[in-house]
Amino acid sequence: MGSFFDNTRNWGLTIAAIGVVGLAFLIVSMTDGVTSLEIVRVFTGLFYVAFGILIARRACPGFMTRLFPMGMESKFGCLIAHSFMVGLVTVVVGLYNVIEGAYAAAILILLGLALMGTGHISAMPKRTKLDRIMWPAMLAIYFILMVYEIVLFFDLQNYYMDSFILASTYVRTGLEILMVLISFIYLLDPEVRTKF
Repeated sequence: MGSFFDNTRNWGLTIAAIGVVGLAFLIVSMTDGVTSLEIVRVFTGLFYVAFGILIARRACPGFMTRLFPMGMESKFGCLIAHSFMVGLVTVVVGLYNVIEGAYAAAILILLGLALMGTGHISAMPKRTKLDRIMWPAMLAIYFILMVYEIVLFFDLQNYYMDSFILASTYVRTGLEILMVLISFIYLLDPEVRTKF
């Protein structure tokens, strides 16, 4: 991994920047009023921004310390906390889509719960036999998420007719792919892998 992401502050700034750009494109695309899905995405975008700023400032509230095993300076700690965040956002978006009738989005709920579960087990101070499979399990989950986002990216033209909204959605989906890709790269980092 390049030296840029070796400093977790840079990772935090990148996450915050992705959130800000995503929010900006989401807001400017609200040409026909605000839908409930857009409200959900605004909240998830704000969540990304707040999370990224916390990492960049290394200012962890007391109730979140358990999410950062080994601290905010640790790439492993930030990866585990980030996995909780991505898992939670994935579950929320999946639940919304299922409620709206897109039952195929149930896979997002399962992936989000699995990601939060692997993060929880990996963050536990006591080592168990399950820890041996947490790294490949998390790697597989992030890989499936990345494939899902890429397939969605190339299928967007079937859902949006307005060219401006389509372009905005392309940008936001691309940013979501980047978010997952960063986590995937962190997982492949030798320093992180040895912590599992």
